[in-house]
Amino acid sequence: MADASAEPANSGRRRILLWFRNDLRLLDNVIINEAVQKVQTGEYEVLPVYCYDPRFFAASPWGTTKTGPHRAAFLQQCVAGLRCSLQQLGSGLLVAVGAPEAVLPAALEGCGPGAGLVLCQEEVTSEETAVDAAVQQAIKGRAELVSQWGPSLLHVEDLPYQQGLQDMPDVFTRFKEQVEQDFKVRPEFPAPQPGQLPLPRSLPPQLRQQLTGELPGWQQLPWPAGQAPQQPQPNPKAALQFKGGEGEALARLRHYLWDTDLVATYFDIRNGMLGGDYSTKFAPWMAAGCLSPRTIYHETKVYEAQRVANKSTYWITFELLCRDFFRFYALKQGSRIFHSGGPAGLRLPWSSDPELWQRWAEGRTGMPLVDANMRELQQTGWMSNRGRQNVASYLALDLGCDWRRGGDLFEHLLLDYDPASNWGNWAAAAGLTGGRVNHFNITKQSKDYDPAGDYIRHWIPELKDVPTARIHEPWLMTEEEQQQYGVRMGVDYPLPIPASRFGRPHGGGAVGGDPAGPSKALGQLPALSATRPAAAAPAQLRVRGRSHSIAAMAHGQAGGGARRIVLFFRNDLRVRDNVIVHQAVQKVKAGEYDEVLPVYCYDPRFFAASPWGTTKTGPHRAAFLQQCVAGLRVSLQQLGSGLLVAVGAPEAVLPAALEGCAPGAGLVLCQEEVTSEETAVDAAVQRAIKGKAKLVRHWGPSLYHIDDLPFGEGLATLPNVFTPFREKVEKQCKVRPEFPAPQPGQLPLPRSLPPQLQQQLTGELPGWQQLPWPAGQAPQQPQPNPKAALQFKGGEAEALARLRHYLWDTDLVATYFDIRNGMLGGDYSTKFAPWMAAGCLSPRTVYHELKKYEAQRTANKSTYWVVFELIWRDFFRFYAAKQGNRIFHSGGPVGLRLPWSSDPELWQRWAEGSTGMPLVDANMRELQQTGWMSNRGRQNVASYLALDLGCDWRRGGDLFEHLLLDYDPASNWGNWAAAAGLTGGRVNHFNITKQSKDYDPAGDYIRHWIPELKNVPTARIHEPWLMSKQEQQQYGVQIGVDYPQPIPASRFARPQSDASYRVGGNPGFNGYRQSAAGGRSGGGRGRGGSRSGRSSRPRSEFDRYG
Repeated sequence: MADASAEPANSGRRRILLWFRNDLRLLDNVIINEAVQKVQTGEYEVLPVYCYDPRFFAASPWGTTKTGPHRAAFLQQCVAGLRCSLQQLGSGLLVAVGAPEAVLPAALEGCGPGAGLVLCQEEVTSEETAVDAAVQQAIKGRAELVSQWGPSLLHVEDLPYQQGLQDMPDVFTRFKEQVEQDFKVRPEFPAPQPGQLPLPRSLPPQLRQQLTGELPGWQQLPWPAGQAPQQPQPNPKAALQFKGGEGEALARLRHYLWDTDLVATYFDIRNGMLGGDYSTKFAPWMAAGCLSPRTIYHETKVYEAQRVANKSTYWITFELLCRDFFRFYALKQGSRIFHSGGPAGLRLPWSSDPELWQRWAEGRTGMPLVDANMRELQQTGWMSNRGRQNVASYLALDLGCDWRRGGDLFEHLLLDYDPASNWGNWAAAAGLTGGRVNHFNITKQSKDYDPAGDYIRHWIPELKDVPTARIHEPWLMTEEEQQQYGVRMGVDYPLPIPASRFGRPHGGGAVGGDPAGPSKALGQLPALSATRPAAAAPAQLRVRGRSHSIAAMAHGQAGGGARRIVLFFRNDLRVRDNVIVHQAVQKVKAGEYDEVLPVYCYDPRFFAASPWGTTKTGPHRAAFLQQCVAGLRVSLQQLGSGLLVAVGAPEAVLPAALEGCAPGAGLVLCQEEVTSEETAVDAAVQRAIKGKAKLVRHWGPSLYHIDDLPFGEGLATLPNVFTPFREKVEKQCKVRPEFPAPQPGQLPLPRSLPPQLQQQLTGELPGWQQLPWPAGQAPQQPQPNPKAALQFKGGEAEALARLRHYLWDTDLVATYFDIRNGMLGGDYSTKFAPWMAAGCLSPRTVYHELKKYEAQRTANKSTYWVVFELIWRDFFRFYAAKQGNRIFHSGGPVGLRLPWSSDPELWQRWAEGSTGMPLVDANMRELQQTGWMSNRGRQNVASYLALDLGCDWRRGGDLFEHLLLDYDPASNWGNWAAAAGLTGGRVNHFNITKQSKDYDPAGDYIRHWIPELKNVPTARIHEPWLMSKQEQQQYGVQIGVDYPQPIPASRFARPQSDASYRVGGNPGFNGYRQSAAGGRSGGGRGRGGSRSGRSSRPRSEFDRYG
């Protein structure tokens, strides 16, 4: 190997990193060929690198390590073989244990800025492409990442399909027929020659050690902490003693073609199961990239020319095309190949019975062929193709178990695991790809493909003496036969599972699968655009409900002072699509104003105690808000502006921010709000700046602009239920274009500010203890919770990243409709809500990015449903503008005066999650610990509090205001009034136990948040009070001691109304949300609708965009 010692490096030297992954070979390797060409044409040095990436040794959602011991041992041999091959060329292989985004930047050390090039093979599934994205980010400015297509027989660019493969057939036969019409396989790339991959002349000691030192041993592989499995030993029963590496792969190819002529009989023997040569067994080397499909193809063509060409030799190409099909199918289908309903989108209630699963996985089903195959897989990492078809069919179609658990176990166990082939084949086996469903008769398959039973006896020693007449159906043996052959059915070998009880469930007609479990999708996708083209400004802008021309809003310069705009940020903490930012830019451009001072106030009002004693802003939202404010300051600083951040009431802060501004020459711009505490702030500010500046409010928080609504002045004709509102706005309204993000220099700061203002503009942001908590009541600062559905981080950049993730990076939006009611995990819903509530993400940005997605990818019910949710959010904002303070009254907008219970114990048990109803308790504990709860959870806990316990719904709304990350006054209080049946829409009184079984069928969400019930089986998890004392002892939970008995809710149900009180809200409680003088909250004083309007509302909703 060439010397990589401490010789001084040439500062002009450029370096190529050959980043090997699933391409561990020299022959026909596209990245090696590219490196050789670049070295021949320029001054490059080449450093080959391989990373044992912890991602692919981590635990899957079902608890298995993604890479199991058999494949890990095979992979170590492949890596060692590649290093040996490269050393023979005078090169080497740097092998590290760690994430590539950490290893590769270090491997560029000594390389000049921008002088590096990282070459890798292109992958198609999301876990792999996510690594690419992380690497690209990590090497930015130092090197370029270039991925090259290389893993298939046919090159993706040679396929007869359009960009994105959207016209590619979804079944193999039509694909094969189409590609064979103009069938061209590109030539192989030659193997490199000695000296063509020159190593760096100098490397730091650690890199040199990784390049030349010992390879990582078994214990050094990145197993999860404390979970390193036992290193596998050669199994004498294995079909073949697989050894990793390119040398071994080429030897196997030579053996199967030239040494034995087995290839000439392949078609007739390929469905065997016992022995080493019934099939090619090229798959493990192909999956690791030690053997190229083009090498197999071209070598077979040479064999056909020199020896024989027949159906068997053709069938080798047929199998390679089938492998190609699943790779291209994965590229087309994206995340759908990993969804519960598969690409076909059947929403099926798969069984979660742990015993069924365990018996299948361990080879104890009582079906000899299935059990023999599963035991072979567990013990060796290999199973025949025929066996794979049978065990998959049996799991999904006979037992009705979630096929993804089978795919997950195969990912863990198989030597030849390949994401596209594995998950595509499993989806097909479950009947979810649109092709023919192959439901195998296992006994017939056993008799057809293991007629003498030798394979079964080989792997099931319990049946070794059973004769052929009984080997396939041993349960038919009489007691005398069982005694004669030494096996007792049900004791030594299990009786078969009565599969007819557990068959594959029938489809429910949904349009997409549930992406619980492994969530993967396409990578290499377009990023969100940072800005959009500016739209023409409307001639009229709405300011506090009245129309003013732009010219009329301008004012002349008063002599002797600056003309200053103060941007008063509140729930609009972003620069993109922000109406007040856009207005400021336009006014500076027009010469109306000289300078712009952005301001944010931590207003003590919104940290004060509510009438029920909670602080209005709790710790989770406060921490999120701090991140949002910090993000906005950074964004503004990047534009040459900044953000003055103060702790204090805006009516005190904003007049000070106008200091140095000529009398009457100031302008305060803010976003218009609709609820009374917010509009009361506007009134206070307006009084405080009188004579110094004008306050101008612009509409900005909704999808549809309020001026575009067809409901008249004051929204007098706005429907009081959602469906007619939605139908009317969808027909008559258009979503306006976004405002563009400002450009550097467009928001010029004041040239001079007093020292205190300068400090608030440029100094440190207020810390946790400086926030305006009530005296002595500062809560503990929350820490990241590993159990949380998502680690929410505030700020516009994080919001846009989440939007990009949900649309472009994962295609989750394309299945949103079917997964939106989930409760466990980060991606069952968009989770845009916290960012939208803080104003880091505009609903119009979501809408327009979604429209772009629909144009470029797919438009379906799921993509529409995101818009549907945005319209829900709009409805509650406009409903609040119409109803005013009635949404805060005890009787709600419909004015029912009800004697709500004030029992403190009922309330406390609900709030703490100790009601004894597991679904309610799990949701409330999640909310208390993280600030988040799913939409489905919100509906259930609200229904339970108001309609089962009969507690004052406003206490629920108050606690949500305190706890929620995504608290928004209109959405929160409107939804709570609806949940209590007080808006005129349909009253949804949920059956909590049924909801629990429907939306958390396996009980995983409940166990996640209620550790007391972690050992309770699915049959009891939703109704633990039904457990006998023996069961309670068995599962380690004593009902009434460790976990509470349920509250007898029928004693506390929602009180009945007295018709004489249906005249308005409870006037004794107007003090909770104080009426503002003026402002939109007082608009539309008519009643909030009648009971007859219930049927038109589909359901009670909370964050209709989260």
